[in-house]
Amino acid sequence: MQSRDSVFFVFGLSKCSTNQATILLRSLCPHYQLLLANWTTFSSVAIVDMKAVLISDHKSVDATEGMLQMVIWSVPRSVPQTTHGFKYRLVYIRRGRRIVGVDNEFGKGDHMHLDGGGYPYHFSTLDQLIEDFLAEVEKRRMAL
Repeated sequence: MQSRDSVFFVFGLSKCSTNQATILLRSLCPHYQLLLANWTTFSSVAIVDMKAVLISDHKSVDATEGMLQMVIWSVPRSVPQTTHGFKYRLVYIRRGRRIVGVDNEFGKGDHMHLDGGGYPYHFSTLDQLIEDFLAEVEKRRMAL
């Protein structure tokens, strides 16, 4: 497992140029470059400093050129709108399109993306999360 000094969750930014955002993040986080993707169009910003431990960072490509990635962090405080101590994103992408995804994004809580639609997801355990995700991926692989 990898330990990180801090994980900063950027939830949005209003009326701020990319240059202003860079200056703000540079002052808050030495790894600010990782946070500069597609976030200057949101309506608010909240940066939460947390100690976090990387539990899993898996990425693979299957025979049909589908990409599967699972990233799971243990965090000391639950992500807003969740009741567990994990931050996660699991995704299966084929030909540049997300087919299956499960994550707990701020503002949405635990939810699942299936074939372009978004649905609430009831988180119970990490094992169940991974099992549910892989079952949805397998259903779509078999449908090809």
